[in-house]
Amino acid sequence: MSEIAEKKDTAWSRWYKTHKQELANKRKLMYETDPEYREKALAQAKDWRSRQPKKQPKKIIPPEYVYTFADASTELDVDNSTLREWMSKEYFPRPAQFGTAFRFTAVQVLVLKEIKKFFDQYGSRQAAQMDQFESLKVLVRANW
Repeated sequence: MSEIAEKKDTAWSRWYKTHKQELANKRKLMYETDPEYREKALAQAKDWRSRQPKKQPKKIIPPEYVYTFADASTELDVDNSTLREWMSKEYFPRPAQFGTAFRFTAVQVLVLKEIKKFFDQYGSRQAAQMDQFESLKVLVRANW
C-alpha cells in the first residue's frame, strides 16, 4: 500500500465510515425542518451544477464530406504536411472541421488537384507565373 493510501485511512475516515448513515439522516432532517439550511443546500447545488461543463452535441458529418485530410492527401498524391502548408499559406480556404478532423467534399478535392497541377507544371517557385497563380487562387475560392 502506498504512503498516500495509508494516510487516507485515518481515525476520521474510519469514524466517518461507521457514522455515514447517521450524518445523512441528520442532514435530511435539517433539510426538511430548517428553511435556512435548505436555502443554503439549494444554492450550493445550483452553484455546483453551473460549474459542470456543458456537454456539446456531437456534430453529425454531412454525407458530402467524404474525404478526411489523409484521404485528400492520398488522392492528390502529396504528403499531409504539404496539404497543411498549402492551407497555412491560404492557397485554399480552411476546410470544414468536425471535432478535430478536417473534411473535404469531392468538389474541393478536384479544386485541390488544380493547385497540384499548377505546382507540378511550374514547381514551387511561381514568381514568374504569379498572375496565373493568383487567378488560380480566385478560382479555388469561387468553387470552394
